[in-house]
Amino acid sequence: MEDLSGQMKSIKDQFTTEQLLSIIRQLISFHAFQLNSSTKPWAGKFTKCAIEDFELYYYLPKLLCYGDLGPGNILWKNESEDRIPEFGAFIDFQQAFEGNPLFDIATLLNNVDNQTRKELETKIFQEYLLTLKCFLNSNSQKSITSLEIEKAYKYALVHEAILHVAYKAWSLETIDEMWINNSKTMLEEAINFLETCGKNWFEK
Repeated sequence: MEDLSGQMKSIKDQFTTEQLLSIIRQLISFHAFQLNSSTKPWAGKFTKCAIEDFELYYYLPKLLCYGDLGPGNILWKNESEDRIPEFGAFIDFQQAFEGNPLFDIATLLNNVDNQTRKELETKIFQEYLLTLKCFLNSNSQKSITSLEIEKAYKYALVHEAILHVAYKAWSLETIDEMWINNSKTMLEEAINFLETCGKNWFEK
């Protein structure tokens, strides 16, 4: 069996902006494929989202999500010091589930520092909306707005904020000042977002 370890990043690595956009374009293509499909043969065959009526919160269709889109689960081609690596493939699908289509994008942006994440969010929402509409065929056109995309992303970011802290239990030696600042900022954003939602997420 071929050793592919040299084509992936360490879980300690962060994505570059170019790599993030490359991955997100692949996700958009995958989402469009699902939306264009009339049969949906994957439905009911993967882990269910904990919030099964999530469409009431996100206003977006339920899609198959990768579930664990970290640096160690993506293969790259032509990675060298003098060449920009090209997206190769996703691997390790054991956490795939049906749910919020913005979940994987929130996971990706969890792998950069807060400043980069905030700089990229609006750009990525626009890229997602425009590119998705280009991929969709006439039979699957749905009126998806940037506000719906942003809201779905923020719900996913709540989950990522919790995981960002929980996952460090397996790698305490990698905790540094940037990770601490990222964790605080993400948790604060998650709390602020949930407090603005109509549903009461907190016990008084």
